[in-house]
Amino acid sequence: MEGNATAGLLRETAAIGNVAQAVIFLATPNVLA
Repeated sequence: MEGNATAGLLRETAAIGNVAQAVIFLATPNVLA
């Protein structure tokens, strides 16, 4: 059970990281402009 919980947490963290990366990527041109 602990292994599954850890894997789920890592997947969740990766998903949040991808969203944050996408937001930063989209926001960067506005900051530079």
